[in-house]
Amino acid sequence: MEATGWIVWDKQPGVERRGIVTPIEMASTTMRRGFDIVRVMWGGCYRAAGEERQPHPTQKPIGVIAPFIEAWTKQNETVLDPFLGSGTTLIACERLGRKCRGIEIEPKYVAVTLQRWVDATGGTPVRLATVDSHSQ
Repeated sequence: MEATGWIVWDKQPGVERRGIVTPIEMASTTMRRGFDIVRVMWGGCYRAAGEERQPHPTQKPIGVIAPFIEAWTKQNETVLDPFLGSGTTLIACERLGRKCRGIEIEPKYVAVTLQRWVDATGGTPVRLATVDSHSQ
């Protein structure tokens, strides 16, 4: 499918003065045409978000990710995060009643994500399949 629209995250006025390279981030979508701007004013100050910092260099608070999921999906729909990192999207989806499919290449961040999910849900993760990339 061809990307026909863009989601624009407008971060916070003046973030570039604090060493944050981009005041916006964009993602393509096939769900809508044109641009949708979501303003979530967060420029990297973790203490203000009130969440525990995880060992991932670009982790965002759930409160930064949740507004995008709420604006672009409905209950029980699936969200794909191809760079799952510390699992913020997964936890936000759990809280909002969405399904999440995530991809993370770094085993240490997979472990962080799984532990965050266990802590948030009390569930037990189940490995569905193992892919051996060397046999393909």
